[in-house]
Amino acid sequence: MRVLMKRVGYRWADRGIAMFTWGELSNRRGVGLELSHFEEHWSVVIKSPVGTAYLHVAASRSDPRDVVDTWGFAWSWESDLRDAVHFAWGGRSKVLRFPWAWDHVRTSYLLRDGVSWGNEKELSATSNDGRRWWNHREDDRLWRETYPYTYRLKSGEVQHPQATVSVDEMEHRWRAFKWCPFPRRIRRWVTVDFDGEVGEGTGSWKGGTLGCGYDLQDGETPEQCLRRMERERVFGR
Repeated sequence: MRVLMKRVGYRWADRGIAMFTWGELSNRRGVGLELSHFEEHWSVVIKSPVGTAYLHVAASRSDPRDVVDTWGFAWSWESDLRDAVHFAWGGRSKVLRFPWAWDHVRTSYLLRDGVSWGNEKELSATSNDGRRWWNHREDDRLWRETYPYTYRLKSGEVQHPQATVSVDEMEHRWRAFKWCPFPRRIRRWVTVDFDGEVGEGTGSWKGGTLGCGYDLQDGETPEQCLRRMERERVFGR
């Protein structure tokens, strides 16, 4: 087996990438064809539904610190890239987003009555120069509750901060059909503000956590979500 691997130019593999003397194979899926100048090589990049191949076609005499130059197109399956095709020519590029790409429509906040919602546009004020401003952490029109929170450090020390919880909601719709209420994607989460540092970085130059967000599950109350976060979430490693 080692003789065969040496014959095919195998060097090493790690985290979904296999390196060869002639190029690289990756488990990143997509569709595309590019000519890319990166570090010391010119490579043909072939993206397919089963993975990506980087085939070295020529050595480069340019400084390896030069900016990457690419010609071609690519669509990637990764979640943050799948809603657009990327075109590149040298140091320039163009991103063409699909009509069904998800676009942000609104961010809303649970109001003090625990039932109604207000969005940023409705809640923000307009300054003299016409710009809108709003600090949702200081707005007393929003629903907020404070609960005791327990966090155990690796050392065994137990922290007992107070956690102030509010509820946010964000809606996305298809880019070309934002006027239509369906299809849509709604995410709801709790915003948590601690009254002191929490986690392994407490008291260090890095610092502990002072606030975070955590996704609400269907049928879950904000306090239930906080208690689930208390069981599951690790702050600093």
